[in-house]
Amino acid sequence: MIRKPFVGHDAKDEVWIFAAHQMFQVVLHRINLFADCK
Repeated sequence: MIRKPFVGHDAKDEVWIFAAHQMFQVVLHRINLFADCK
């Protein structure tokens, strides 16, 4: 699937954005689990 990148947007940036999003999801999930345990 070929997508036109945004102006000034790098494939490397996309990887970082994806990684940051994944980490954010994991952190939210852990917080929810912790809240459920209390």
